[in-house]
Amino acid sequence: MLELRPMSIGEMLDAMFGVYRTAFAVMASIVIICQGLPTILYTYVLLAGGPFVQLELFAVSLLFSGLGATISGAAIIRVVSATVLGDAVDVGGPLRAALHAFVPLFIAGLARLLLVLLAALFFILPGVIVALGYVVVEQVIMLERPARAVDALPRSWALTHGFKGKAFGLGLMVLVFVQLLPVIGAGALTALMPALETHVQIGTSLLQLVLFPLLPVTFTLLYYDLRVRKEAFDLEFLSAQLELADTPA
Repeated sequence: MLELRPMSIGEMLDAMFGVYRTAFAVMASIVIICQGLPTILYTYVLLAGGPFVQLELFAVSLLFSGLGATISGAAIIRVVSATVLGDAVDVGGPLRAALHAFVPLFIAGLARLLLVLLAALFFILPGVIVALGYVVVEQVIMLERPARAVDALPRSWALTHGFKGKAFGLGLMVLVFVQLLPVIGAGALTALMPALETHVQIGTSLLQLVLFPLLPVTFTLLYYDLRVRKEAFDLEFLSAQLELADTPA
């Protein structure tokens, strides 16, 4: 059970790795179920000449990778919440909750993308600021069940008000773990041992798959941190919220 209290970035990263270790088996299973096939397809595209040679397969892999990431990320939000409470959690419950919320997640995600792109037209910085304001949209949908999917956007904006810098710092650090370090490591290994390039590409894809849960874990913990700071959120409130979220609409 994790104590819900205001945390610094360092404390949140420590809590992130703690939750990741505690629920690794469940989260890894969810990611493999949702993103295993798209990852295999994407790896095949890389090994069979690249995206420009296998354009159709590349497009299919991107489509299913996006769908899988949406579902697995949403399911992991529920895994994190159960882990924070100290409850046992399986694979099926979070996946069912994510599938049930897929339409609102898709609508809110599309609305967020359009707003970020619109803001980015006015230079890059406004687009980054808008993206940071909407980093807990999925958490709002999965844990608060707003009446309309788009209501999750102003709710996320209100929660992150005054803390976008913290969201940026956390997101940057986790992206380094999940994306940058595996790519740098793969590039170094390929340069040293060109004959192992195929094995390195496969290993990098698998490593990124295993590390994927760090992103939703981090932003779910940020969501709780913001609610603790702004709304005196506690474990009792969280337990009641999860019960409400599991109640059929």
